[in-house]
Amino acid sequence: MLHAEILAYFTAIFEQETSNDTLKAQLDEILNTLVSEFDEEEVPLRKEEKYNQFVIDFDGDEDRARRNMAIEQTTFEERKDFTQLLTDAAMKPQSSHASASAQKFALALSKDWVSNAYNDVVAQNRMKIPNEIEINVDTFNDKTTDGQNETELIERFTALVDKEKESALAPIVLTAFNKFCKWGGCAIGVIGLLMMLTGSIFLGLIAVIAGIGMVINHYSKKKAVEQLRRELEAKFEEKRETGTQIIRAVLAEVVDFRAEFAEKDAESQKVIDFLEQLSPEQYVRKQADSSRRIKVR
Repeated sequence: MLHAEILAYFTAIFEQETSNDTLKAQLDEILNTLVSEFDEEEVPLRKEEKYNQFVIDFDGDEDRARRNMAIEQTTFEERKDFTQLLTDAAMKPQSSHASASAQKFALALSKDWVSNAYNDVVAQNRMKIPNEIEINVDTFNDKTTDGQNETELIERFTALVDKEKESALAPIVLTAFNKFCKWGGCAIGVIGLLMMLTGSIFLGLIAVIAGIGMVINHYSKKKAVEQLRRELEAKFEEKRETGTQIIRAVLAEVVDFRAEFAEKDAESQKVIDFLEQLSPEQYVRKQADSSRRIKVR
């Protein structure tokens, strides 16, 4: 935001010391420049001189020099209307050879135009600031306007993390066979013992070993599943904590940004107030040694 710089620029202009003794000559100079100040043959030379000076001023930056020449172009026009003279005197006093008094008078007389243009710039700057600011944290996408909806955003983020965690954990369970192995293995082991007691020692031993293997498989798979679930839960808990911190940090930045923008934007009113209090009559007075009076309507 350049409101303070613009205000300082205008203030510096009107704080320049001027002499009332030269005011009549300065106003005459403004009117006289309605016609060409120099011969048409001099225009290319003066343009080249100004361009070269810009190149020197901008340390050899020719692109910037050309952009500034485009702004200064009107000062080289052979004939100008009064509004263009006012613009040149107000904003390009060095190029238009306007005195401090002429610059003040031109700005005061043009204050409505300057104010309207300034308001347009302020409005454009405000339009560039988004009403809603997006917040993206991994798979979470939401918006905030002023950073004051922290509770709602964190609740929605937490709900999303819980949903994603449930979806990730859902397939990490024991299969039906692995669940069966616990009780099926016990049953087969008991059958094997009975077979050994009834004389089928070999078949009974095989059944006992198979039953024990099934039980071991059950607890092994169960342990692996539980470990994987704990890892996933830890991962999503970390996502919850990190995401919550990010959301809070972003919202804090949004709050600070809105407050700073409002503070800087409010400075635009100071520029408007400054322009409003200007009056061209302040810079057009009757000269003590002259019977002529200039009136501005």
